[in-house]
Amino acid sequence: MKYQSNSSKHLIPIVVGVTGHRDLREEDIPELEKKVEAIFKEIEHKYKDKYQHVPIKILSPMRGRTGCWHGLVFMQVIQT
Repeated sequence: MKYQSNSSKHLIPIVVGVTGHRDLREEDIPELEKKVEAIFKEIEHKYKDKYQHVPIKILSPMRGRTGCWHGLVFMQVIQT
């Protein structure tokens, strides 16, 4: 018998790993945000229809400004 659950707490999430540089130039950040947003949108489009109940999570070893903007862009694109 196959076990199925509609509860997302029992599902293995799709984990997106993100890394980057800590010393970003201010003038590069807007373009980098656009590129990261496009990647997150592509991931959401590719997986959300097929695995609509599977949560998508972000994993980043970065802290400070670099880690924060990855997370902010992720939250704007992927509402989990």
